[in-house]
Amino acid sequence: MSQTALKPQTHSAEVHPFLRGQPKSVADVHVVTTNAPKKSALESIAAAKSLFTHEHKRNKLKLVYCTLDEEQRRMLCFCAGLKQLHVSMSFDDFTQEEAAKIATGLKMMAGVVTRFENMAGPVGRLNPSNFCS
Repeated sequence: MSQTALKPQTHSAEVHPFLRGQPKSVADVHVVTTNAPKKSALESIAAAKSLFTHEHKRNKLKLVYCTLDEEQRRMLCFCAGLKQLHVSMSFDDFTQEEAAKIATGLKMMAGVVTRFENMAGPVGRLNPSNFCS
């Protein structure tokens, strides 16, 4: 007995080119813009203003802090004058004073990097051999 090979079902839903990458033509852009839901001017302004709130900035800082590895957190906490226990703390558990110290530590680190970059170029391009005689 021969077995009939099963063919996978394909869906014929139209996928616009913009969903697969960059639009290929002006017509593709028009498809997106004409089918997009329209927002009122007040909704658009409110959405734009929300990008400049204190909470939005805090959420961005939290995202960056939470994605630091342990060594990076340790370095930041050291520059901030915090203790070892702060390395494993959640961003939300920092007091206002501790958060202010983190901001100060970041500024200190940025100042050191800026001094090196002003004299020797981008620190990303430095090699250990550059520090040896």
